[in-house]
Amino acid sequence: MNTVTKTISAFLFLSLFTTAFASEALVEAAKQGDVTALNKVLETKVDVNARHNNATALMWAAKEGHADVVTILINKGADVSAKDSAGYCPLVYASIEGHTKIVTLIVKHGADANAKTKNGNYALTWAVENGHTETAKELIKLGADHTIKSSDGSSLIATAIIGEHVETAKMLAEAGIDINHADEEGITPLMTAAEVGNAELVKFLLDKGANTALKDAEGSSAKEYAEESEDDAVMGLLK
Repeated sequence: MNTVTKTISAFLFLSLFTTAFASEALVEAAKQGDVTALNKVLETKVDVNARHNNATALMWAAKEGHADVVTILINKGADVSAKDSAGYCPLVYASIEGHTKIVTLIVKHGADANAKTKNGNYALTWAVENGHTETAKELIKLGADHTIKSSDGSSLIATAIIGEHVETAKMLAEAGIDINHADEEGITPLMTAAEVGNAELVKFLLDKGANTALKDAEGSSAKEYAEESEDDAVMGLLK
């Protein structure tokens, strides 16, 4: 018996006496992906939506990528829309970590594909920000709005470019996001790609028809952004 299993077994024994320990045992089993321990705790009739340190078992299972545990918890009635104090729900946790299979499971069992946290970030935003292309693609397929904007008015493509997530940016462009959409300061995805010095992204946007004549609020074009990057390849593409 390993240390984790011993710990969960101790919680399980104590759960026979107090609800608090039962909740902790459930969450710990879900977090570790220990199906055997999870099922034993569930036999104690513990509340499947019980929380330990503000998190439910389903939140932890989604975050850690334990699809089998997620399935068991959902079948036992776990709330797929439950949120912690920061507004993070199981879908958001799965999106942050790029657990595509779990994202599908949760949405198909009633979670809102457009769920967002208190800071205004959607599950799709988190997937894009972390470069999880397949997860982002699946969220869009499941109904997530790919036209959402960040607080500064920039599109998801800009978010992907800032992180230099090339494949994610390409997928979003193919999904139909306007590649010339500017944020509140007039900065376009092409300008952002030039600024970060990513020639691959600059070339892709140019091939897709990005407008090189657009200027930001200060009158700078993508060419000026390229010059500031001092990247020879980028400057060559926008000369």
